[in-house]
Amino acid sequence: MSLFTKVLPLTFCLLISALTLGQNNACIVQQAWGPDHFVLRSGEISQTFTPCSSGELNYIELHVGSQNSTSFATRLKVSKFTRTGQEQLSTQQIVVPSSDQDPLVRIWLTSPVELKENETYIFTISAHNEYPIEVHYSSENDYPFGSILKNGQRERGDLAFELGIKHEQPELARKTMFKISSNDDPCALENTRDDEQWSAKKGVWQQTLRPCRPTDFSSLSVLAACSQDELGTLSISFENGSGEWELLHQQEILLGSGGKSWKEIFLNSRLELLSSNTYLISLELNDPWGTTFYGTRSNPVKLGSAHGMGHGRVADWAFKIKSSTRVLPEFTASEGDCSLTNAISPMTRSSENELIAISFIACEFGTLSSIQLPLILREGNRLSWFIRDKQEYLLSEGELNSEDIENGIAQISPENLQLVEGLEYDLLLITEDIEAVKFYYARPDAVEIEEINSDLEESILPLALKIDIKSDVLEFIEAEEEVLVKSSIYPNPFDEQFNLKLEGNYSGSLMIGVYDFRGNEIHSERLEATAGTSVYQINMNQDLLPGYYTLRIECGNEVYLETLVKR
Repeated sequence: MSLFTKVLPLTFCLLISALTLGQNNACIVQQAWGPDHFVLRSGEISQTFTPCSSGELNYIELHVGSQNSTSFATRLKVSKFTRTGQEQLSTQQIVVPSSDQDPLVRIWLTSPVELKENETYIFTISAHNEYPIEVHYSSENDYPFGSILKNGQRERGDLAFELGIKHEQPELARKTMFKISSNDDPCALENTRDDEQWSAKKGVWQQTLRPCRPTDFSSLSVLAACSQDELGTLSISFENGSGEWELLHQQEILLGSGGKSWKEIFLNSRLELLSSNTYLISLELNDPWGTTFYGTRSNPVKLGSAHGMGHGRVADWAFKIKSSTRVLPEFTASEGDCSLTNAISPMTRSSENELIAISFIACEFGTLSSIQLPLILREGNRLSWFIRDKQEYLLSEGELNSEDIENGIAQISPENLQLVEGLEYDLLLITEDIEAVKFYYARPDAVEIEEINSDLEESILPLALKIDIKSDVLEFIEAEEEVLVKSSIYPNPFDEQFNLKLEGNYSGSLMIGVYDFRGNEIHSERLEATAGTSVYQINMNQDLLPGYYTLRIECGNEVYLETLVKR
């Protein structure tokens, strides 16, 4: 099967789905629906917002697109309202996708912006006269802490937008978009809430559950209070094809005496719970009169419910399931200047005849030195991998075989693959005619890789992964606040030439260079600048392929970068 037939038909699996606003969680600044749209032909469109807790703004996601088949670049500004007007906090170029692409655009800020609780902010995008923008929005005020501004005039409604904010307060950890909490994870086989209690005077204490990934089961902890040591029986059953419970495991147990605390029951043999089965955990005490159990009236365990005790008040037990301890593979040390790492958890997922796409943002200009992937691959089998950019240009490809795995870690090492800081890339993994390949999940508290999709599931939990990038462009430096020149480019996208406008107090020679996504220089030119405003016409006579390029401007001891788009 060719790469075209394997990869390109599955492109739609990689589109990022819009999220629905949690009405009870105003600290996630998000109005990502937007059933209506309008066309912005000139001027600016803005959205105001007020975060309810302090934090760090890392990305802005918008539903905007070009009115025609051409992508083009424009400006995004983030500002803060003050008594004297607006104070600009960030500005950078963004690319508006063409009409035949998904209008969902996630813009990672080149420098994160610190936000303060209850202060008002605004982000703004500009339109070009010749490039109208289709903007998705809701005519209702779904987000209560802001509104649309068209050319500075307030309108009813909200843009379809999402802000990625890392909140400072520990108590808001579960409200951030950058962290997975076990209590919010439907795959978590645990419920620690205890807003209801009842006495176990008779009957059997039961809880059903269904894991959404295979789980090694080593111990069960229940929240209980016992007036004396209680003997009993723990039984674990699964639902067979006839809808009946079939006994899988049974053992005698002892709940120690004492007040309200977690009573841990260790299994006397290893037990694996499969994602395809529903399980019933039953706890029956010989003399239950002096025991009180705790649970919750809601359903934190998404795939299960309590049965038997509780007189209908309890939806789920307060319980914890612990996975058995296993020796995990470890990532090896690398020489990369920046790393994107998802730490390894004990959980695994099986994959067969499937494409998995992992999106990540390059954290450095330089060479992709290695990708480390912990996996279990049967002897004689192989896994195909591909790396491409968001314009679907294939950058590198190869195969992994079972003999390529050392100490549980497979290493992908592309040759001379240059990445551009801030751009998004896809790692595609294709399993074909394989009886079983197992990937490790990431540990929930260490998620850095952007998004993972597959052709079997629209979105899956993050896999364990480590991406190392070695800087090759050490002379690229950050511009100081007092910049020597301010640059702008038009038209952008360009056909064969573009105009470079420079403003500032610098006089003297400066060098410009144009680089492709691999870091190869394809054009260079020396210019003479004078204080004030200068406009230069840059001719690109080469037969350039359409796509994204980087313009490097070397001015004295400073370097400035701009994004070019070839039509």
